Amino acid sequence: MRWIGLQATMNWLERFLGAHRQTPLLALSGADPAAIGRTVRIAAVYGPYHATCLPRALVVWGLLRRCALEGELTIGVRKAEGELEAHAWVELDGVSLEQGPETVPFAPLRAWSGMSGQGTTL
Repeated sequence: MRWIGLQATMNWLERFLGAHRQTPLLALSGADPAAIGRTVRIAAVYGPYHATCLPRALVVWGLLRRCALEGELTIGVRKAEGELEAHAWVELDGVSLEQGPETVPFAPLRAWSGMSGQGTTL
């Protein structure tokens, strides 16, 4: 993502995951979307690579796409203690899948649901 940018990374994920999409993983594993989000967050916190919110959100978004679910990757901002902060998270049907309460105070700026390169400016 660092070298090709967010949109190109999402396009690559869509092509890669779409080519390998078969029976939805959720049906095979019995997992729910919230479990995908929790698992990615745990791996990012306790695994060898401590990912920030954007790479975590991309993984959750990609796994949802692999399961034939249309999650929405959202980037938001807030001002805290005079500093501008940004955050990325994934929502499915308006519910955040990977973040706790820290998502709430962020004002959404842009959201991507599909890979057609068309995000929604909020």
